[in-house]
Amino acid sequence: MRLDKSSPTGLRLFSSLRSGRSLTRSARAAGVGKGPAQRWIREEFNELRDAGLSVLEAQELLGFASSLMPAWDHARLVSDSRHHLATSDRGGVRVLVGVRERRVVAGCYGTRR
Repeated sequence: MRLDKSSPTGLRLFSSLRSGRSLTRSARAAGVGKGPAQRWIREEFNELRDAGLSVLEAQELLGFASSLMPAWDHARLVSDSRHHLATSDRGGVRVLVGVRERRVVAGCYGTRR
């Protein structure tokens, strides 16, 4: 079963973060792993940024700051899709082959993971 950030567990996590606890301690207190906790924080951060709050305001409201937040913010701005196979064209033609990506640039093939 996949929990949601608005579930009682998610609310406990955010309450714990706002009280000043670390991510690990807050996740443990809420009864979830660090992975789901980070996903919920990122979702909430993105929603706050979409609502017009600055990065600092979002961090203050969450009670949590991470060095990953600038990357989250950048991904939020450049991504129009959340699909795990979504790609963007950066000068070459990209073709997905399984989980690997093949890029064609000027007749040369290169693979990237």
